[in-house]
Amino acid sequence: AYIQSLYEVLFNRSAAEVLRLTGMNQLLEDFERNISGKEIIKNLQVELTNLQVELTNLQVELTEGFEELKELQQKLQQELQQLQGQIDNSERISEIISEISKIEQEISETEQKIERLKESISRTQIRIANHINDFIYSHQDKYFPYKDDSYQPFKIAEQRYVNCVAIAFLQYLILQKYFGLKVLGATTTEHFFAILPLANGTYLSLDYELFGRPTHFNQGGFEEQFIATVLNWEHEKYPPLLAEQMLKVALDIDPNSTTILDNLAALYRDNTAIFAKHFGSEEAVLFEAEKLYLRALKIDRDDVYTLKNLAALYQNNAEIFAKNFGSKEAVLLKVEELYLRALQIDRNNV
Repeated sequence: AYIQSLYEVLFNRSAAEVLRLTGMNQLLEDFERNISGKEIIKNLQVELTNLQVELTNLQVELTEGFEELKELQQKLQQELQQLQGQIDNSERISEIISEISKIEQEISETEQKIERLKESISRTQIRIANHINDFIYSHQDKYFPYKDDSYQPFKIAEQRYVNCVAIAFLQYLILQKYFGLKVLGATTTEHFFAILPLANGTYLSLDYELFGRPTHFNQGGFEEQFIATVLNWEHEKYPPLLAEQMLKVALDIDPNSTTILDNLAALYRDNTAIFAKHFGSEEAVLFEAEKLYLRALKIDRDDVYTLKNLAALYQNNAEIFAKNFGSKEAVLLKVEELYLRALQIDRNNV
């Protein structure tokens, strides 16, 4: 019922209703009342629209150029077949080849214009993101204090705080509604934030602390990532069997999330007696946990948390895993290897 309610809130209610539940609707109303009509926002809207129209026109021009080039190439092939052995018509073939070279040059110039224009659009997108972030982070404390140690987005209004999930949702709505920009959701180990795909193919983090800097994260459709994140973060508040369902739904949405894989493995590791009925034995549950940790490391071999947790799994169950490693000593050597690798990557987290 809890999982179903999350889906209902996000997919069967309006975005405005989700904002109301999180208390962030006040920020959106303030934006619409005080910021959206300002000259800078209007100018940015016009600038972005004009650049996007110009890009569309160039892309149409490029498509037409490729079509014209294809027609000329077909025409040249036909001419060559018809004029085979007729030296007198070599001049006509030269003319077609010259036309082809001219079209290829025009295509190359158009492609260069498109790349330059994408860079211009990206700069405008960054300016827009800066203005929106300035507004959000300067106004947020007017309503609720920021609280980063709670991940219950639907209790924000009740408990009078905002968190990363609520702020990311506001960024998503404003950029989508006022600028027509696609915004993705992104997760790290204990954080959720919005990212903006730029026209030049790169990504911009909209998080205050990570703003504009490269960062390791899982990304996807904003609403889907939102659901996966809430399920992943809140699973510990529920009984193991329900928590397992929540994490499996989250993993189905975001199969490359090392955090979700790590949490599901930990759930199995810490509740072997409960899950033994499904897997056949407590040992089988531990082997399933191992598979999940190894799957996470295939996605990100440098995930410190997974390295540490897999090492602890082997260390605390060395006799069980000795069956696969050949001896208990071999298991402990693997434990040492994993800890040393984690320590090499990040000395502060291990």
